Parts: sequence; structure tokens; C-alpha cells
Amino acid sequence: MVGVKNDKNEVVIAILFTKIRAIKFLKYLYSHRGMLTNYYDIELVKLDNFLF
Repeated sequence: MVGVKNDKNEVVIAILFTKIRAIKFLKYLYSHRGMLTNYYDIELVKLDNFLF
């Protein structure tokens, strides 16, 4: 599980990953349903927050 915390030390986004072995030497991470977050928090989910 990977999480992102805000300045108040609260978890605002969490993602659950599963590691799957595809071939003997190849592994990949899979997120079943994507990220878990509060989509009603407009400041958190604005697109310009994710751009570099």
C-alpha cells in the first residue's frame, strides 16, 4: 500500500498494489481499482496538481 499525506499528516490518497510474476524474471505491479481518495475535495483532484 502506498499513501500520500498532506501538511496535517493526514492520508489523502492511498493505492493498493499487487505484485504479479508474469515470466520467470518479469514482475509487475497492478492496482485493482486505482487510487482511493476524496473526489469531492476539489483542490485535491484538480488536474493542475498532477502536472510538473
